[in-house]
Amino acid sequence: MKRFPFFSAGLATWLSVALLCSGCSTDAGDTGGEGAIGGSGSSGGDGGGGSGNGGTGASVDGGGGSGNGGDGGSGGCEPYGAACDCEDGWHATDHDWDCWPWTKCQGDEVAINLPNDYVDRACARLEFLDQFGTAGYDTATAVAANPDGTICVSGARLQGPGDAARSLGGFVRAYGADGSLLWDQSFDGDGANVTDVAIDPAGNCFSLGLASQPQGGVGQWFVRKHTGAGAVAWAATGSTQAQTPQQLEVDPDGNVFASFVTRSPEASTDTPQHTELVKYDASGALSWSASVGNDDVARSYFALAGREAVVVRSPSTVTRLTGEGSVSWEKTYQGAEISNVTDAAANATGYAFLTGDTTSSSSGRLLVLDPSGNGTPLGVPTYLPTKVRSGEDGAVWLQDWDGISAWSAAGQWFYSLGELSFPVAVHDFASIPGFVVLVGEPTQPLAGQTNLGLWDAVVVKLRVN
Repeated sequence: MKRFPFFSAGLATWLSVALLCSGCSTDAGDTGGEGAIGGSGSSGGDGGGGSGNGGTGASVDGGGGSGNGGDGGSGGCEPYGAACDCEDGWHATDHDWDCWPWTKCQGDEVAINLPNDYVDRACARLEFLDQFGTAGYDTATAVAANPDGTICVSGARLQGPGDAARSLGGFVRAYGADGSLLWDQSFDGDGANVTDVAIDPAGNCFSLGLASQPQGGVGQWFVRKHTGAGAVAWAATGSTQAQTPQQLEVDPDGNVFASFVTRSPEASTDTPQHTELVKYDASGALSWSASVGNDDVARSYFALAGREAVVVRSPSTVTRLTGEGSVSWEKTYQGAEISNVTDAAANATGYAFLTGDTTSSSSGRLLVLDPSGNGTPLGVPTYLPTKVRSGEDGAVWLQDWDGISAWSAAGQWFYSLGELSFPVAVHDFASIPGFVVLVGEPTQPLAGQTNLGLWDAVVVKLRVN
């Protein structure tokens, strides 16, 4: 995988220039060669902005010609930190002080951002892009997608920039496959936000979050089902005194699973906690609630494997529950298999996927669990993985230091979005056969979009087939 996906075009250009100019001088002009016997001396090399020195003729016949003064380059940022003077269509990178040409989009790619002296053009096979928000700070943090292309996006309005900023409200939005906004629902509240979003086979959106969380006080969490117009069809609520909402999933029958950790959102993440899983039927009635494990965990993750739940408690304990809430099996994996789990996903055939590291390597591992809990490392190169998703087409999607990539269940590489120095900070993603949907906030000006506030949210759908 490439660390710098949009550097490849610039690298090719650099190599071409290097090959063409392998005899060129980059400083003062080279001294011309001495004239051969009976001939004339060669002209001095073109200087990289200086003047070439004339060749010295040999004593027999020829005389050296004068070297040509070097043409100026495309400009640069030397010394480092000085204003760039790149020509139009060129940019300077933070890897050097030279100017490089903007990447040229190929085939059906289009420019996602607005390149300038400091920013290269980012190209992608764009299906649609929507930048939205208020006059303040907004970010999209979760996305769920249906195979028919319907997309649910959620996030928060923040008091200021950064992950530690206090939330002032939340939102849920639904998009059609063509990018049309179907509906948009937002709400205000002290500490309010939407933690996660899910979608059922019919395309209905579900949301999990905080209706309120006063600083130093007790708030209220919620689970909501939204109608096709965005209205709340039903809602379940509870106190945040000892419950912090985490993740949300919907099974093929429309049953809703919400996971919690048993501590207040106001408590330190170092506070001892357990994992709790709650199931609601399609009408919103409580089916069951289960405390998973009796140990204190630092982090927990949850995924649905068909109609069964897989709960992972860091560093590496996995519990599988039936649709009725009873424990099917529980296993703690050795550090050589996986440790410090960072995320979990599962598919309809019952397989689960864990990201983390091992005791022998901190770089990263993707571990595949069969329905009985037997683990097999998926031999994919990964560095500091943070998220894993399972696609409807059988692909396993991975986000790590190098970006977002898709792999087969056997470890065959399918696709890579590279580092996504792509002008969006990606907080979550979801796959649809032939597409991937990214949500977050822009880090650069986006083509065809208008900045609405101090920090906007964005959803991007890309073609990957």
